[in-house]
Amino acid sequence: MTVNGDLNESAWNVSTSVSKSVAGTNNNTTTFGVLWDSNNLYVGVKVLDGNLYNDSTDIWEDDGVEIYIDGNHNHGTTYDSNDRQFIKGYNDTSLFEVGGRTTNVQHAWKAISGGYAVELAIPWSNFGITPSAQMTIGFDIGCNDDDGGGARDVQTVWKGTIDNYRNTSAFGDLWLAP
Repeated sequence: MTVNGDLNESAWNVSTSVSKSVAGTNNNTTTFGVLWDSNNLYVGVKVLDGNLYNDSTDIWEDDGVEIYIDGNHNHGTTYDSNDRQFIKGYNDTSLFEVGGRTTNVQHAWKAISGGYAVELAIPWSNFGITPSAQMTIGFDIGCNDDDGGGARDVQTVWKGTIDNYRNTSAFGDLWLAP
């Protein structure tokens, strides 16, 4: 799979909604899909939003997508060595991870009609996991929405809370289909 932000490739089904508002009032549409193979966890996210900003020092204050992983699925109240928070901003060529663990993570964003798309390929080795069919990991997606420049106005998530960045206990379950 080519990681280029194009989610129109036949393998992608980007239809799971990210609509639980944990800060502010949601006014955009975010959907995601996940794929996997023996090397990578692939995450594709589509955001439809009429007001897009990338003007803050802190990436989480602007429009962007957060990917949360609880690799050992222990739903801990703090992060451990198997947990990650990746942030891919709108109109941003960089990738943020609080511990700087982005080695070999492929990432891209792409402008689409009405918004943007984000695509990542995260090596399983990045968070110390050997995948297998029917395995379950903790997982969540967050969407940051900056509607007027400056600070983030809204954050929506798939399953978790505003504390996803430090607490994996409310993450959803991602089952690796055979």
